[in-house]
Amino acid sequence: MGGICGVVSKNSCIDDLLTATFSLQHRGETYCGLSTSNDKEIRKCTHEGKVLESFKDEELKKLIGNYGIGSTHPIVRQPMALDSRVGKFSIVFSGKIFNKRNLANKLKKEGHTLSLKHTDIEIVAKLIAEGENVVNGLEKIANQIKGAYCIGILTLDGLYAFKSPVGVEPLIFGHNNYLGAFSSESCALKEIGLRREECRDVNPGEIIFLDNGIETLKQLNGKRKTCAFEWGYWARIDSIIEDISVKGMRERCGIILAKDDKKRGFEPEMIMPIRDSGVGYAIGYHHGSEVPYDEGLFKNLYLARSYIQPTQLARTEVAERKQSIIRGAIDGKIIVVVDDSIRRGTTIKELIHSLKNAGAKEVHLRIGSPENKYPCKYSVFPKKKGELLAERSKEEQRKFIGADSLEYISLDDYVRAIGIPEEQLCLECWEQNC
Repeated sequence: MGGICGVVSKNSCIDDLLTATFSLQHRGETYCGLSTSNDKEIRKCTHEGKVLESFKDEELKKLIGNYGIGSTHPIVRQPMALDSRVGKFSIVFSGKIFNKRNLANKLKKEGHTLSLKHTDIEIVAKLIAEGENVVNGLEKIANQIKGAYCIGILTLDGLYAFKSPVGVEPLIFGHNNYLGAFSSESCALKEIGLRREECRDVNPGEIIFLDNGIETLKQLNGKRKTCAFEWGYWARIDSIIEDISVKGMRERCGIILAKDDKKRGFEPEMIMPIRDSGVGYAIGYHHGSEVPYDEGLFKNLYLARSYIQPTQLARTEVAERKQSIIRGAIDGKIIVVVDDSIRRGTTIKELIHSLKNAGAKEVHLRIGSPENKYPCKYSVFPKKKGELLAERSKEEQRKFIGADSLEYISLDDYVRAIGIPEEQLCLECWEQNC
């Protein structure tokens, strides 16, 4: 869904803002953008490309001010800056609006002009501008928008952050004597010097304001329901969501996978991860089984994250070039390969084929999340019915990818590994009753 952040500093915010935005690069690699305010004007700069490769020193020098917001996104160029009856503001948005067409028609009937290819952020920005002020505008959209989202707003006076009443997406904020910040993930706050005890999650429906301090301006009715796949896939491994460590959760899943294999009487000779998505799970499997952990794949660090590429062709090309087999580590061995999830299964199919061609005696696949049977309605990359591998029987899946065995963690064990009550989690990928 993309990554958003905001920083308030007693001095220039740009260095911390750039660092925080870069720390969210894994949530979007197609577009990046920064916007700052110095009490008199709002400036912004956006690029197609990655954060550190895109922004030049001369651009950063122009982004002056103590307040700033940043974005990384797989589809949309942002921030967007506007002048309106609620004042000048810049906005970043992550999420998905279900009733976008109805809202766009409403705005047009009221006399608004929209760009020909208007995106969710444009709709949100113009709806906020209809309010009496920013807070009232956020209240209005909470009553009109159907979907899950998080919003960051930069004004001449400070920053606003808002999580939709339905929750789903993570949003964290923190403050100390030097700066305040919000972010889609805690890893960005950590990178700019905020400690864990100085941070907390934004509640669903909570509007916060960051200036010299942090203030909750409004708490709308909301329901705590965080996307369970954040811990399993989306989040960086050093992030903490709802006080639950991503690394710890993935390792607990790996331990469960190992114990399940022990119950089956299966003992591989080696455990290896798909880099980097399977690392936490593979470490957990090693701890839970004492099966030797080794690196059977080399990841090319200069390639992008495959799943967040804007087209299927780009995703396939990145995935094919990303992993290189280390033949000496796998030759003649019965190996367990661990990854976080399977979607279509085409990438893992090619990899298993390559591992066997490189000399692996047997390749057994273990997945650290349950079978992904349903498309996520909140994703900006929605899958259609019939495109997901898990819509087939497990044996049909195994034959398709060419593994000697295929096992997933159960949904109950996955929820237990997170450590949050099931009713506080969105399990839309696995159950169609959320």
